[in-house]
Amino acid sequence: MSLKFGTSGLRGLSVDLKGKASAVYATAFARHLLTSGQTKAGDPILVGRDFRDSSPDVSATCIAALKKAGLTPLDCGTVPTPALALYGLSLKAGALMITGSHIPADRNGIKFYRPDGEIDKQDETAIAALAADAQVGEAAAGQVQQEDQGDEDDQQVQPAGAVHGPGQPLLHQRIEGRGRQARAGHQGQDQDEGETKDHAASLQRREGRAGCVTGPYGRHRPRIGAQASNADAAAT
Repeated sequence: MSLKFGTSGLRGLSVDLKGKASAVYATAFARHLLTSGQTKAGDPILVGRDFRDSSPDVSATCIAALKKAGLTPLDCGTVPTPALALYGLSLKAGALMITGSHIPADRNGIKFYRPDGEIDKQDETAIAALAADAQVGEAAAGQVQQEDQGDEDDQQVQPAGAVHGPGQPLLHQRIEGRGRQARAGHQGQDQDEGETKDHAASLQRREGRAGCVTGPYGRHRPRIGAQASNADAAAT
């Protein structure tokens, strides 16, 4: 199997990650958080994904496995990885991000976040050991079988905004809010640039009458040669 921990998270071929493998690693991560005291049964855990073809399947499998492991998965949908990480920190909740980052399209991965940030190498070792445990594998295999049978209980997953009440998930509200702020900033910048250009044009006209021209980098210098002669002729 191609799956292994790399620079940031678990990576491998999409065909290897889909199904039992993603359930195994999601279950192992949940158990690691629970046994290390970083989270407790029933706590929320976020799950986000990118736009790769395999990401929805991997995400659904992880969500079901996390629920079976005793946590409360919150589906954040397709979001930027940094947004999911920041949201997890704000909630003090663990998180899984299904993303292949920059690797080829036939591959995918899972990034794991503790309530206080991304996992380290010691966490990776613990998660990998749990993933190799026979009991974890059996639990994951049972989870995949239930998912294939359409277990209704596993389909009732809360949206990311559930911990803050009904309505649109708060994470998406925050992302859209930042987008509106950025767009407003660009509009203000465009307006400022337009006013600056108008001012510069006016300044150049005044400088022309005063016998100056604008040089490189906005510096001013006196007119010389033919320019000075033309200015003198115009003055007389």
